[in-house]
Amino acid sequence: MEERAQALYLVDHGLHVGLVVPAGELQRHLPELKEVFPAARFIELGWGDRAFYQHERAGAGLALRALLWPTEAVLHLVPLSQPPAVVFAGLPELELSVSSAGMERLLVEVAASFARNEAGNLRDVGAGRYGGGRFYASVESYHLLHTCDTWVARRLGCRCARHWRLPPVG
Repeated sequence: MEERAQALYLVDHGLHVGLVVPAGELQRHLPELKEVFPAARFIELGWGDRAFYQHERAGAGLALRALLWPTEAVLHLVPLSQPPAVVFAGLPELELSVSSAGMERLLVEVAASFARNEAGNLRDVGAGRYGGGRFYASVESYHLLHTCDTWVARRLGCRCARHWRLPPVG
């Protein structure tokens, strides 16, 4: 029996790379997200330094602090009602095809990144940057060798710490 491949997407936002997964798949692992994003077809996940990511005008000082010292990290979740190519038209995007087992491994690792409160609920730490998104606390720390790029790469099974970017659009 041939295994059905599933699509996921990478979106290059410049300073951050977004990982876009089917909402229903992520909500199977994190059921509380069904209430937060009930109409989402996809959910974009970003990960990064909490102070830098949540600051409206983050500058060089916050960036330097984030790189030089391990800092608190957050996950940025954004609900998408359309495919990322439509929502993020003009941004570099890459569609990847993964096996069901590969998607399951990725989602287990994503779910393990979320910090929880004493009651076992995801720790919501504020409104997202765009699109009705939300920030959630992460159990991982951000630093020079563990950035948004390496967070995504490790979820995809790449164990390298090299810096990578998607090819430009056009």
